[in-house]
Amino acid sequence: MLEVLFILIITAVACSLLGPMLVLRKMSMAADALSHSVLLGIVLAFVVVQSLDSIWLLIGASLFGVLTMWSVEELSRRQLVFHDEALAIVFPVFFSAAIVIITKFFRNTHLDVDIVLMGNPLFAPFIRCFGLPRAMVEMLLMAGANLLFLIIHYQELKISIFDPEFAKLSGIRTTGLYYVFMLLVSMTCVLAFNHVGSILVISFFTVPASFACMFTKKLSHAVAVSVIVGIVDSCFGYMLGMLWNVSISGMCSAVGMALILLGVLIRQNGIFL
Repeated sequence: MLEVLFILIITAVACSLLGPMLVLRKMSMAADALSHSVLLGIVLAFVVVQSLDSIWLLIGASLFGVLTMWSVEELSRRQLVFHDEALAIVFPVFFSAAIVIITKFFRNTHLDVDIVLMGNPLFAPFIRCFGLPRAMVEMLLMAGANLLFLIIHYQELKISIFDPEFAKLSGIRTTGLYYVFMLLVSMTCVLAFNHVGSILVISFFTVPASFACMFTKKLSHAVAVSVIVGIVDSCFGYMLGMLWNVSISGMCSAVGMALILLGVLIRQNGIFL
């Protein structure tokens, strides 16, 4: 059972590394949109390869994640709708198309909508790779990739988040950086909700980052606090879920909500890092 806890912790770290950038860019709901819309990429890739273990499922999902954000950016850039309205338009279309295809053609296939949404981390250790749960290996690699991206592009990310106009004048390729960032978010979403469900993925992206942004003024501090809160969230969620014999994913999300409420109460004292 400790393997389940390790998987939750690694997943929380992988998500919370990128979470502060989403929150600071006011794109928290992008995680929600991506965790739903990438399902269409998975379904279409499955139609072609007819295998749930193929790397093409990850590739298809990641491409649809980028396509989702590109569609949202184009709609808002052309001033057809506001950014949040574009999100509300694009991802339900992709997600509903995926649901229609699954319910119509894959009723007897292990491509279940409930598992995608709710997840069940207790099953993750049964699929193994190199002697370890495959979920642990995948999320370790994803967390490493996210951390490497932050280390290499930290200054560019910081400037583009807080002063996008200056970033463009400085020659920073903000568009390319944005899409690489969203590609990593998409890949993290896909791998994570395959093991813990999309609802918990959304919580891991937004809750630790939101808590961190309440008490920090530096991006590096926000990322560090976000990771710590993600680990605390996953540990308490796991322990309470096992103690009360309820959904671990649901309990982690509930603990996240409790942490946010606690943060709101503490922030009244004006504590900052």
